[in-house]
Amino acid sequence: MKRILVFFLVGILTASGWAGSYSPELVKKAEAGDSQSQCALGHYYFHGDGVPRDLKESFKWYQKSAEQGNALAQYRLGNLYFGGNAVTRDPKEGFKWYKKSAEQGNADAEGELALCYQMGRGVEFNFKESHKWYVKAAEHGHVYSQWQLANFYLLGVGVPKDEKEAIKWLTKASDQGFEPAKRKLQEIQSQPK
Repeated sequence: MKRILVFFLVGILTASGWAGSYSPELVKKAEAGDSQSQCALGHYYFHGDGVPRDLKESFKWYQKSAEQGNALAQYRLGNLYFGGNAVTRDPKEGFKWYKKSAEQGNADAEGELALCYQMGRGVEFNFKESHKWYVKAAEHGHVYSQWQLANFYLLGVGVPKDEKEAIKWLTKASDQGFEPAKRKLQEIQSQPK
């Protein structure tokens, strides 16, 4: 069964353009406008994987891919703007790219968007929007968002205190191996009722 799963995953990665490494063929596909290949090149240049690390080149390829609607590239472009990597730090521009990616269901971008609304990063503080995006990200399996929601419900931050709802999200995060959630669940379960 494990072999079947491995072959299945390799097949998915190959079909999506993420298997393999930097190659002249990948560059040709990227230059021809293939957004998956452009995003992959952005990754390889960012990490120096198969090529010398070059943040400006990484930015160039992520931007080309993001402008074609690639959700992963949009998320990573948002990271570059927030981090000031290869470009001047620009939280508003970073927020814009996170939002585009989140609207396509990218869980990492949904979690970052929620944090932006929660902290007023690149956008005005808006707890209602923050909560909405944390829920979307958490439902998509984003462990940090599950943790955040659990804390909101435990503490009654912006929502009524609801231990049952908190436990639901703590359990989901714990099931993914998130140690703080495991510890908090044990703490709650060990309290006398």
